[in-house]
Amino acid sequence: TISKEQFEQLINAVVPKARRTEMPNNMKQNMARQLGQLLVMVHAAEQRGLEKDPEVQQRLKIQRDSALAQALNVKLQEDATPSDAEIDKYYKDNPSAFEEVTLQRLFIPKAVASKDKPVDATTEKAAAEKLHARAVAGEDFDKLQKAAYVGNANPQAAPNTQMGGRRRGGLPPDQEGAIFALKQGGVSELYDTPGGYTVYKLIGKRTVPLAETKDEISRKLQQQKFKDAMTALTGSAPITLNEAYFGKEEAMPVMPGMGSMPMNVHRMPEQPPSAATPAPPAASKKPVKPKTQTPPPPPPQ
Repeated sequence: TISKEQFEQLINAVVPKARRTEMPNNMKQNMARQLGQLLVMVHAAEQRGLEKDPEVQQRLKIQRDSALAQALNVKLQEDATPSDAEIDKYYKDNPSAFEEVTLQRLFIPKAVASKDKPVDATTEKAAAEKLHARAVAGEDFDKLQKAAYVGNANPQAAPNTQMGGRRRGGLPPDQEGAIFALKQGGVSELYDTPGGYTVYKLIGKRTVPLAETKDEISRKLQQQKFKDAMTALTGSAPITLNEAYFGKEEAMPVMPGMGSMPMNVHRMPEQPPSAATPAPPAASKKPVKPKTQTPPPPPPQ
């Protein structure tokens, strides 16, 4: 018989704290069944004296070492949790990271050339420049977007011009600086991309308040502090292989049966696996039909 206390001790040992309250009942039931089967097998193994086998003893030692390494992993993560003062300092020291622009975007698609219908790039660019000039003159972006898709095979595919808020890192690197430098109501230059031409209009600009980004900063600082702690720890004891025994060092594939080795103990703890993992779908035996060429889609919103 397994008592409630024993079972909860098991859960506390294998499930991260942040995930314990989220565990569904069927997952607990599955763990209980697996624990019961495990104890039956352990009892049978002890009756056969298998714990005295040198190979078994070595595996038990490896599992102990792995458990200790994983415990240290969790402890280092907990210790890496930043203070409010650290979060506030990061926010004040990195003002540009929290600049946000609200944009509209006009996307002018390029036609797809074919043997029967070649594309005149010069004419296409001239048409895009005319739409850009209308945008600079203050014409409505929604109206211009519809005009850009009048000759498209699917006029209804015209994308929404509203992009919402974008922070640094959320726009193409070669365009970002100029877009953030726009004044309210300003229109960007005409950008030539593989799929089409793009024009941006700056609707507004703000600094994201600390209250909205505190959790994001906390995660970023925690990950960096955790990484620094692991680098300092592993760097304090460099590992050198005996080339006379191991041969010239090279990349090594994962070996079967080594799953319990503490090879990745420096990773952040992960969510425990689901109680029931569905089997992967069987590979289809149907032949794959070649896809017909379609116009490139507009850039993601």
